Amino acid sequence: MSQAYKIFINETQLVIAGKDYIPVNEAYIEQEIDFEKDIPGFINKVFDGKYSSEILVRVDSVDDMVGKIRKKLVLVVAAGGLVWNLDNELLMIFRRGKWDLPKGKLDKGENLETAAIREVMEETGTTGLKITQKARMMDYIYRNKSGVFLKEIHWYEMHTDNKTALVPQTKEGITKAEWVPKTEIAEKMENTYASVRELMGEFEDSLRNRKKIVG
Repeated sequence: MSQAYKIFINETQLVIAGKDYIPVNEAYIEQEIDFEKDIPGFINKVFDGKYSSEILVRVDSVDDMVGKIRKKLVLVVAAGGLVWNLDNELLMIFRRGKWDLPKGKLDKGENLETAAIREVMEETGTTGLKITQKARMMDYIYRNKSGVFLKEIHWYEMHTDNKTALVPQTKEGITKAEWVPKTEIAEKMENTYASVRELMGEFEDSLRNRKKIVG
């Protein structure tokens, strides 16, 4: 199967893929030439709800098209964490009506791993964080009064031995920070973002594969 690159726009997946790519789910198909004519305009139509939950653009070169998207939008680099404690609970935050994972933008001159740990600490108050592996990089697009932005998020798996009281960063719109038992994660996933659901799904798949190899 050909290469495919996903970008999340709210609950919509924009899939940039090779000419032979066959979508798993029903998708709206946009022609490459029409998409390239006005990339920001097309994305604004997605925000306005004019398309389905999955949009497929088949292209000659995925890398070239992704590069064109990045040139048309303002790039914001961020980092965050899938954080687990000794009780195998996941650290989650509640922000703007949805459950999410702690993350935030890099400070000037800051590297990705340092930013990921700092943002988790600032948004939740937890300490003693250690990165165990990089989960993956994901892109999503958002807009505000200043324009349309492409946020490149680098996710890291982390662990902490500490289970001190959590302090949500209210100035960032976070009203709750909680350690969520594995049995309750699925419930939280019903009220989160499509990108977070995909990230958690991939993480669970990787855990199952690791157990098969070890077993």
